[in-house]
Amino acid sequence: MALEYINPVRFAQQVNEQFINYQLTAFPLSDPDLGDQARAMLRTKLGSPLIKGPYVSLSRSFRLGRNLNDMAKAGLVHPALPGLTDYPGLFAHQDRAFEEIAQGHHCLITTGTGSGKTEAFLYPILNHCLELRDAGEPEGLVAILVYPMNALAYDQLNRLRKMLAGSQISFGMYTGTTPSNEGEVGGDVVRMKPGEGKADIPKYEQKYKSHPGIVISPSEERLTEQQMAAHPPRILLTNVNQLEYLITRGKDLGMFINAPLKFIVFDEAHTYSGASGAEVACLIRRIKAFCGKDADEVICVGTSATITDPELGEEAGKRFAQRFFGVNPDKIALVKEEYEKEQFPGSRYSPPVPSTDTVVLLDEILKALDDNDATGVAKAYNQLTGKTLPPSSNWSETLYDQLKSSDYIYQLFHHLDRANALDESVQKICNAIGRGIIQPTNAHKGELLCYLVMGAAAEKNGNPLLRPKLHYFVRGLEGAVASFGDKDGAEPDRVMLSMSLNQAMERYGVDAKACPPVLVCRTCGQHYFEGYYRNFRIDRKKPAGGDAEGDNVIWEPVDEGAGNRVVFTNRLVGIEDEGDIKEFEKSQLFFCRWCGTLHQHSGS
Repeated sequence: MALEYINPVRFAQQVNEQFINYQLTAFPLSDPDLGDQARAMLRTKLGSPLIKGPYVSLSRSFRLGRNLNDMAKAGLVHPALPGLTDYPGLFAHQDRAFEEIAQGHHCLITTGTGSGKTEAFLYPILNHCLELRDAGEPEGLVAILVYPMNALAYDQLNRLRKMLAGSQISFGMYTGTTPSNEGEVGGDVVRMKPGEGKADIPKYEQKYKSHPGIVISPSEERLTEQQMAAHPPRILLTNVNQLEYLITRGKDLGMFINAPLKFIVFDEAHTYSGASGAEVACLIRRIKAFCGKDADEVICVGTSATITDPELGEEAGKRFAQRFFGVNPDKIALVKEEYEKEQFPGSRYSPPVPSTDTVVLLDEILKALDDNDATGVAKAYNQLTGKTLPPSSNWSETLYDQLKSSDYIYQLFHHLDRANALDESVQKICNAIGRGIIQPTNAHKGELLCYLVMGAAAEKNGNPLLRPKLHYFVRGLEGAVASFGDKDGAEPDRVMLSMSLNQAMERYGVDAKACPPVLVCRTCGQHYFEGYYRNFRIDRKKPAGGDAEGDNVIWEPVDEGAGNRVVFTNRLVGIEDEGDIKEFEKSQLFFCRWCGTLHQHSGS
């Protein structure tokens, strides 16, 4: 059985591993001792100090709505609409958004990432454009889709290029990179012939497959500013700054004056807040005025992953839409996700605590899944649950049925609806199944991750039992510090992350200034330390200044800005005979491992 999914735990591991490898490349310590320490520090059994997480949650199956094919047969949508998309089946929230927009209601679509918010507003827009086409209505701007980033607009543009080829629905993108005229269109754009449609795209892709940068543009696309001014597209993709620019530039005003504008969509509407949000709200009203439209004649749609308020709840979303779009609050619909109800057996078993090392078991499960090893999966299932996986020609489906009888899986499904830190997630689940732990161990964390991996691999009728989502926050290696051992070697030199500095100070009894930042030459990997010292200077290539203390001279460490910066190292890497280095090229001082003071002579 070939599994066609990306296991989120495995994928997260791979991304994190690549990140750590990059950090070690950017911080290439050639010193074998410090280098080994850094590698060991950055790779622990369940993660790295540079990576905060995982925060664990589960996605749930969206409830299904109607199918565009069935709606077309019933005369509810234009018969050509299903042919424009590869996904005619609607989720319930997409179906509801379609219905609300079709009834002339403004919409705030607040569903999660990957829930198909674009289809929720795009299908009713395309349906209207198809009706205008069949009615022989003159060309003109019907929909403005506003994106907070050009990358999002460009992604939508690529989607429209494939959807609308041959549809006679014109579209165009106006951003700062839009060519002014045909002469500025790059040689990487290949125009399709009028009348060619979606069925012709594969031949273009085949012809230009050795040119990955080629853009295949249907005749429906308005590629230049000049084209859009002369023949306004039905659908305009843009951003706020360029939209304002368009309505202030005389040669573009014709695109808006008395245009048949029917829709204004703001993607990621929650990004427009405060003073900038007020400015955009004024822009929306100005556009309606240019088009000769009353407040509620243009259907306004906003999308957002979430708009919440602890006191107002859903009402906060409607108030936002009312102020932002300037529309009647009674005509605003709030569209949210709707989920399928998952049925679990009434009688479930409570699995024992695994007797094996679950961190090691996690790697074994991932390997078995990578290799599609049914025997390995069955063995891992037994080690994790204490039960035997019945033999089957479809181990994934059998795994689905067996895991669904587990109370651990049941509690995962009902307690991980929101992202929680791994420790918190473990506590929730263990308490729910009666284990009552206080401080989760690596074994507990490994167990939960094993269940998430198994649940993601267990499928029935194309649906996985669990859809885990793992969230991580990462930081760079900047801020590594060092502490120094004694001259007898009883205490070794250590490299640590700056976030471990307080623990180091407490454990080893040293001052913060005795743990200087570690710098590394990216070419040769030689490490250096950085400090700031009072009255430190170089005179004739030798350290000078400082304070006399008996027969010695000392330089006290100070904060940055209160002294001179000094860069030093405790040993040179790759130099077999330090006699090869001329005396004037180096100067030896002694570093106090307790307070960070520099001494001219040792023993003080």
